[in-house]
Amino acid sequence: YNGKMTDLAYTDPSYVPVRARLQEYVLVNLAVDYRLTDHIAIYARAENLFDEQYEELFSTVGSPAAAYGGVRLNF
Repeated sequence: YNGKMTDLAYTDPSYVPVRARLQEYVLVNLAVDYRLTDHIAIYARAENLFDEQYEELFSTVGSPAAAYGGVRLNF
């Protein structure tokens, strides 16, 4: 959860900063790591699971939903 924030926006042609209010948002991330043997593990990770639209900085769109996975080998 990230609450409401203010940021400086340079939208005026004179480059005088204007205060912009950014909306609150909630991001849900999930990560799983499972060891199959002493040498092999599988993992998966999901970020922004519900594809929340958000801004961390004025006019900068946050990352969309993404998923990653793989196999980890240790010798």
